Amino acid sequence: MDCKISDNVIIDTLNDLKLFTQTNYCKKYLKNNFKDISNEQLELHAEISSACFRQSFEYYDTANNSPITTSPLLYSYCLNNMAKGLTYLQTLDENILKNFKRHGFNISDSNVKNNLLDTMITINKIGATKALLEITNSSIIENIDISFNDLIKRIPFLNDIYEKSVSDKSYVMKKTNDYEYILNGTLDENNEIAMLFKKINFQCGYNPYDNISMIWVPMSGQDFIEKNKSNLMYLDYLIIPFVVNEDIKPINQLFITYLVIMGYGMLVRYNAHKWEKFIDSKLSEESVLISMSITVCMNIFFNIVHSLLFNYIYIEEKYDDEKVKKLLHENETVDIIQEQLVKRAREELRYKL
Repeated sequence: MDCKISDNVIIDTLNDLKLFTQTNYCKKYLKNNFKDISNEQLELHAEISSACFRQSFEYYDTANNSPITTSPLLYSYCLNNMAKGLTYLQTLDENILKNFKRHGFNISDSNVKNNLLDTMITINKIGATKALLEITNSSIIENIDISFNDLIKRIPFLNDIYEKSVSDKSYVMKKTNDYEYILNGTLDENNEIAMLFKKINFQCGYNPYDNISMIWVPMSGQDFIEKNKSNLMYLDYLIIPFVVNEDIKPINQLFITYLVIMGYGMLVRYNAHKWEKFIDSKLSEESVLISMSITVCMNIFFNIVHSLLFNYIYIEEKYDDEKVKKLLHENETVDIIQEQLVKRAREELRYKL
């Protein structure tokens, strides 16, 4: 994925996406990407896409000025409209498009637990969620229950606050080099992550000095990453995939963040009394995590939509040193501190192994 440097990633990303509120811009985009599109299809898709993007931004602006007790419902309308607009720009397949007649998931009252992370979302066979999986070439998951915990622990930029909030291991691995990653803490050989690694031919070891697990991907496991890179990767991270009925399911972050926000919106609408307890810092150990997850999920969703439509993403300029800036502008990510930490950990682990 190509990158461009930005002083404000989210503003630049949203400004680009606002181009699709213009019907004529949608027409130009569709013409460039579908050479055989009929005039009837062109008009219909352009009108639907631009209307969806216009409504999406109106909901987004309103949500930004609303309290957390109600804003997730408005954010869910924002994402649902943008997801539909995106899909009408990405495909002409009516079998995919008809999914937007339904959400594709539900949260039954019996599945709403006393805390958010244990609350379950039921994924249905038909709906917008399936459309998002199809346009991102993700594994299809249906007729199963997924907890908010299973989703949130797979979201980049929440991994630290997640581990501090719930004392559980994040499923986000930080990339340190080509086919090398780290996780906080140790992995017991019976741990579900370690067992998954064996299935996909990943190797791991533990460095007690820094309390991190190092993960290496030998040649036998690199095909798995290359084949599923768009679904496993987000910038400098690799997301540990789902395992459903012993099948490995790499799922794109577009689906994960969409489902989290849509799930929040459904809780606000149909279980307001439970939602108010989830976000109450006097009652909930997850309130800060929930609050942060809303902003992170929205920004990740926008970023991925942008990448699908423009084939590049914006990244923030983080360093003052001119040499490092030069490397960043050449699309090489350098983190000197992380590099030294990993180098030391790698040497110690290989010596022990």
